[in-house]
Amino acid sequence: MILAGLGYIGYRSLGIFGFVGFWGIFVAIFTAGGLWSRMFIWLPTNNTHLIQMIVLVSAGIGLAGIFIGASLHKKNTLPWLRASIIFILGIGISTLPWLIKNGSEAQIWNPKNNIVSGLLSGKNEKVYKSYSEIYNPEELKIHQEKAKSFTAITGSGQSKNEDFSRYF
Repeated sequence: MILAGLGYIGYRSLGIFGFVGFWGIFVAIFTAGGLWSRMFIWLPTNNTHLIQMIVLVSAGIGLAGIFIGASLHKKNTLPWLRASIIFILGIGISTLPWLIKNGSEAQIWNPKNNIVSGLLSGKNEKVYKSYSEIYNPEELKIHQEKAKSFTAITGSGQSKNEDFSRYF
């Protein structure tokens, strides 16, 4: 709703260029912050050149769109800027207690911790990379057998899931 509101404000005040400008800046911020993975959109994070190019191109498109929209709708530029700032401040103030709580739980001031993920998720719990750290060998075998029964694709590549097989 927040993104839709900002997009609407941009479109309403600066026309299609305002919306394109907002969308470009949105893509740049989401890409730079690594937020696409929270929406299950995976980018190759080890390819930093690609990520930088996506950020730069989308930010350039966004700034160009806002500049063109502002030059075409000069009388609406100040109301657009005012409405966007008031809207963002309103959202920021209303989410400030939540951000403070999550930030303190995740200790975002520690350089080792991810700031964006900490603000969104909160607790900075230890992530286990291996089940052997959690379970003893007998329990581990039980969980491995259960996992084999839940797989959607057999060893030969056939699907066990009817819905999955409809699409492939």
